[in-house]
Amino acid sequence: MYKLILLIFSVVFCLQGCALENIPMVWRPTNDLYHDADTDKLSYLYSEKIKVMPFVDQRQNPKEIGKNIESSFRTKLVTTKDDVAQWCTDRYMFSLSQFGIIPVTSGETLRIYGEVVQFYVTEDNRYRGNVGIKLVVKRPDGKIIWQGMMVGSANRLGRSYKDENYYEVLSDSFIQAFQNFIKNDSLAKAIREEE
Repeated sequence: MYKLILLIFSVVFCLQGCALENIPMVWRPTNDLYHDADTDKLSYLYSEKIKVMPFVDQRQNPKEIGKNIESSFRTKLVTTKDDVAQWCTDRYMFSLSQFGIIPVTSGETLRIYGEVVQFYVTEDNRYRGNVGIKLVVKRPDGKIIWQGMMVGSANRLGRSYKDENYYEVLSDSFIQAFQNFIKNDSLAKAIREEE
């Protein structure tokens, strides 16, 4: 009888919101990677051989990716078991390849370095996500061509404290950050001036 009561209590507690701890990172965008992308503006990248160096995570708590603050009595954190910097590196390379820019492993003419400085969702009455990655573009000899921030945000309604909503908002924030990067006129100008 005691075990049955304990089981019922556990199920009820979980239905009220099991902790989203050590969840995997999942790519689940709801926005189109190609939305509002002017591929003609990418011509300066097609002539380059790009090597993407592994991004590094500069956030204070690398495993923490979000929190639910709907209750004034209790903040519920969201953490991941995965390497966020590696996830961002992989997503960045995937996004480049979707535009026909296939990263190389050797013989590069450009190297791209990234530092993850923001990767978080705050949930109150909406899910509000922000991604910020500092990028540095260098020649193989170490000369810095360009540096700046790749930033994006997204927000949406959703059922309270659900992993899929965190995945969607982080993925959409990343997509917007990537789109802002490839549309950056100062990057295009810096690379063209080197040619």
